[in-house]
Amino acid sequence: MNKNQNKIQHFVPQCYLRNFSPNGIYVFIYDKIAKKQYRNSVDKIAYEDFFYELPESFITNLSEIPFGTKFYEKEFFANNVESLFTKLLEKIVEKQQKWINNRKSFEVFNNEEKYLFAQLIAIQYLRMPNIREKYSDASKKHINAEQKIIKAFLSKSKPELKDSFDKINVQYNKAYDPILHSEIFANIDLFVGMAEQLINKHWIFYYNDNNDFFTSDNPIIVKPHIQKQKPYYEGFGMRGVEIIFPISSTILLSILDEDYFKISENLTAPFNKISDKKKREYNFYQYMFSNRQTYSYNNDFSIIEMLISLNKGEEFFGPKSKILVNGK
Repeated sequence: MNKNQNKIQHFVPQCYLRNFSPNGIYVFIYDKIAKKQYRNSVDKIAYEDFFYELPESFITNLSEIPFGTKFYEKEFFANNVESLFTKLLEKIVEKQQKWINNRKSFEVFNNEEKYLFAQLIAIQYLRMPNIREKYSDASKKHINAEQKIIKAFLSKSKPELKDSFDKINVQYNKAYDPILHSEIFANIDLFVGMAEQLINKHWIFYYNDNNDFFTSDNPIIVKPHIQKQKPYYEGFGMRGVEIIFPISSTILLSILDEDYFKISENLTAPFNKISDKKKREYNFYQYMFSNRQTYSYNNDFSIIEMLISLNKGEEFFGPKSKILVNGK
């Protein structure tokens, strides 16, 4: 088998990215690292080479795993998660068109579909590079902290060997990252727990008529409306939280904590027309919390250009969550 086969491994699925493409082939891009606008095909964005590849050196029974080192890319994501994701994304788009055509009230999802989609949102959130980086950094800090404690204990109990203990240097192996990450996004208790936080909230599907919702290489935004809280279930369980997820260039899902937000009667329809002000706000979040790229159906990033101008030419980068170890 060609060593480079399936080299490109997406952390944002192509089935999702096509919802922001004018032709199903490419999207328009604003890149805040390169500081430029261009277009590219959906198969060439939101990926990292061999991102989900399992390192053979850490697997003892590789031949017993379906697709071997590509188990998570092929079996977990492509054959299971993304096939379900595609169907439910298509259903949302179809229901929006139905609403536009007849304006009769209906449920976008039945209970089973809503629960499944909530799990898929959780998995999508957990599969991102940000999550890998956060837990990899935490593992490194844990190892360093434990090493200091062990060295201090050994040096105190055997002071004559202190110089030898000081030479001990155990480091986290970054090659383990794909396995560490898989233990998070494939953790059933975790993503089901996150989903259960979502299904008990209020779901608002917004729409626009101009195909101008942005998405990004980090599309699911967890916005706390109450500060200084512990990120219970990766933030999905925080009081006053809002989960923001653009579904397509014309549809955006906002999931709100009903115990904190007073939901207006004007927002109880299957799909709700978004105000220009709210649309600008949500598009700004996609840009600010993107790791690098913001994606658009239209070649119009004037709102980003205006914001950068107001910020004295500087790009906006949202804060990244991290796990503290000994307060660091």
